[in-house]
Amino acid sequence: MSQDTSLSWFEANQRYLMLSLARVRGLFTSLDSAGRFPGAPLQASFSVATGRPVVKSTDETCQDCSNGELRVLIETMPAPPALETLCAIFDLSPFERDLLLLCAGMELDAQFAALLAPQSAPTFGLALAKLPGAH
Repeated sequence: MSQDTSLSWFEANQRYLMLSLARVRGLFTSLDSAGRFPGAPLQASFSVATGRPVVKSTDETCQDCSNGELRVLIETMPAPPALETLCAIFDLSPFERDLLLLCAGMELDAQFAALLAPQSAPTFGLALAKLPGAH
């Protein structure tokens, strides 16, 4: 998959957020063939030595298409996505990151409300039941 390198940081950051929300939304709709939730979060940071992004999946067996697109997107960005900066500042675990995305998703993505019906808001119990790496 080729990525348009002419995207501004703001456009790329928005794309990164939407792909991250889509990944979390996907956790509520399906399991993979091994019975695991698809789309393990990526951990991204920027190397001080090289000034280039360092990207790794928290689950090396995860090969879903959104992770591939997220990886390419991060590698083309001149600075880390805002979500990754926030995760680094607060030292969020992948579960905590997904919990943040779940809560934000209710406000940013109308499809989240349909997924959580009949509940009107995400709960910690729901997050513990559905998000990988719960703690």
